Amino acid sequence: MINSSLDLAFTLDCTASMHQHINQAKNNMGNIVSTLHQQVRQVRFSLVEFRDHPPQLQGFITRCSGFTNNIYQIQSQLNKCAEVRDGVPIDLCFVLDSSGSVGPEDFQEELNFVKGTIARLHISPSHTRVGIIAYCSQVRKEMTLNKCRDVNSMIYCINNIRFSGDLTDTSEALNSIPEIFEERRSDQTIDNNLVKKIGILITDGHSNSYNATVASAKYVKSKGIIMYAIGVGNQVNGNELEAIASCSKNVFRVSGFNKLGREIQQAIIKDSQAGGNEAGADEPEAVEDALYETLKLPWTSAIKMCVLVVDQPPHGLPLPPGVKDNYPEGCPNNHDPIKLAIQLAEKGVSVYVVGCEPHVNPYKDFYMTIAYITGGTYIPLSSADNLPEAIVGAAKEELSLQTLMETVLKDVKAAFASGHELNEVELSKSLWQKLKDTKTTQLVLKDKTIQPISGKAKRFARLPSLNAVKKYYHKGQMADVGTTTNIEFETRESVLEKTQLQRMIQKAILMQKPN
Repeated sequence: MINSSLDLAFTLDCTASMHQHINQAKNNMGNIVSTLHQQVRQVRFSLVEFRDHPPQLQGFITRCSGFTNNIYQIQSQLNKCAEVRDGVPIDLCFVLDSSGSVGPEDFQEELNFVKGTIARLHISPSHTRVGIIAYCSQVRKEMTLNKCRDVNSMIYCINNIRFSGDLTDTSEALNSIPEIFEERRSDQTIDNNLVKKIGILITDGHSNSYNATVASAKYVKSKGIIMYAIGVGNQVNGNELEAIASCSKNVFRVSGFNKLGREIQQAIIKDSQAGGNEAGADEPEAVEDALYETLKLPWTSAIKMCVLVVDQPPHGLPLPPGVKDNYPEGCPNNHDPIKLAIQLAEKGVSVYVVGCEPHVNPYKDFYMTIAYITGGTYIPLSSADNLPEAIVGAAKEELSLQTLMETVLKDVKAAFASGHELNEVELSKSLWQKLKDTKTTQLVLKDKTIQPISGKAKRFARLPSLNAVKKYYHKGQMADVGTTTNIEFETRESVLEKTQLQRMIQKAILMQKPN
């Protein structure tokens, strides 16, 4: 046990997409606290909740309290956090044309469209569920609503769907949609009558029977199911599309399967959330305000640590095409996340960013920057189930670095006092020779190491503000960098890693830099 004290702030996105993560934190808080009490003499906790600014969401933007060592107080706050439900639950069913005219390559484009869409939704048993039907002369229910609980398990399932090839029985495919929606949710607190039900049918041609298709579409819509129809190519019967869709604006026409893109996804996502007051899929959230509230906390312990749990970007960051930002110039309260990260580092607070993948993937470089500035690291999370292990593991690693941090701070202070320009390369070499054989605790992924801070993030960490970062953070750099799948965490005792030393030096420079 370390004879010291720890202030640990949980800065947590409390929009609907994070419902499972909040529940995991709530249900495991006792274990988290007891584990950390075995590591350090005194622990205080704080919870900083954040959502978004109006008009995206009404109600609180941020909500926080001071530090406490009362576990029941934190538990109560998490209970209130878990009760926040944005918008209405959604059940979504994709109906994919697998007839002979489509072919295996274009069928794969349909599957890619589905994967791209669900990656932008808030998937959970309590919010958005997804089913998939593939149809030709036969109808196959490839994925029922309760089969997959998160995006990664859905993508695994979709990757195993195979092309069939035959005639086009659109009528029978439509008749199967209400059957998909009959499956009740595992969350019994949700009234099934309040769930918004949406069907999205894709086709490249005429159905076997126009009259049967029209009759089936009418039946489906009589069940309260909102229908979208996407026609691909120039062989599609436009009258059928109009008959299938709930209204004309729910009809989309594209020239080829490779044109099934973000514009259609965004329109469907936006319409599906209309009237629900839900945080928009892939739209920024009040991350800057949350960092500001975290900075204002009464930090007094020797060891200061923030675990920032996010799945969306802050306002003002360049976004992928089709993604809306109500405040493209940045936070409406003029908070700058880069400046706030620098101020947190100056105060000695390490920020460990837990990025909930795949939603956060296009913004990894940004969140790695926030972590690197403060001496923390970026932790990928593919499942809410692993959040408690990520929190405990990050805390153990931070605690193990504190004795080394004293040496790093001393040498950085001496380097500034020498009157010469700070040579980080030489400083790093000197400290490495002193500390390289020291044992530390490291949070790792089972069978692999956590992705190191990217070169871009290290360059961004040298810049003074978000506006400076935006000049280099071009939209073209925001491609999806991929999800770290099948994540399981463990901690191991090992000699100091160079990446750990680099993080400590970065933080120490900001703590010791002369004004």
